[in-house]
Amino acid sequence: MKEVLFQKKEGLSALAYKEIKSMILANVLKPADIFSEAQLQEMLKIGRTPVREAVLQLSQEGFLIVHPRRGIEVARISPKRIKDIFEIRSLMEPEILRIGFSKIDRERLYEIRDEFLSYKGSDFNLTKSDTLHLSDLDNELHMTIVNSISNDYATELMISFNDYLTLFRASTTIENIRFEPSNLEHIAIIESILKDDVEEAALRLTDHLDESYKESIKIVMNIAT
Repeated sequence: MKEVLFQKKEGLSALAYKEIKSMILANVLKPADIFSEAQLQEMLKIGRTPVREAVLQLSQEGFLIVHPRRGIEVARISPKRIKDIFEIRSLMEPEILRIGFSKIDRERLYEIRDEFLSYKGSDFNLTKSDTLHLSDLDNELHMTIVNSISNDYATELMISFNDYLTLFRASTTIENIRFEPSNLEHIAIIESILKDDVEEAALRLTDHLDESYKESIKIVMNIAT
């Protein structure tokens, strides 16, 4: 009986975590929003302990800040965290590409490339749905490269990066994001892989990460001011 109750509690904590995180990443709960634990319980229709455990986990991951006697705040986008993420990605991803080059899923790359190509030249006609799809494609391309080495630690790290960058994109207006240049960079990376030029692909990936960092840090500094 105790084991069943423990499993139920664990399940509710995981559900609360998933739901709160989804609301943050979808910008339903926005950076700098402050709310109470009771409000989250009411929104989720879940009890106090699972919500508290979910909040604790999300605070440890940097998505929430718990202010004693004040409430729970959605963390603001941090220039330092953006810098740290791109610094590690620039060190990690090109080397992963080289190591796992022969195992990168080419079939899926063809599909991702064609989806990027379908948006070519449409920078000024993008809907919110389009931007979310492009963000998902962006994440999937980079995950496809990272997954080529079947390293659980690298995969978990990349998922955490993607989550934070999804939050960043969700809190940014469409006009501020460089979709067209980024899409062309993604296509160039894919085509270099498809023609089996590992060093050209690694160079294009490095350049893409550098350009993405410059644009991201410029946007986040504007948000902060």
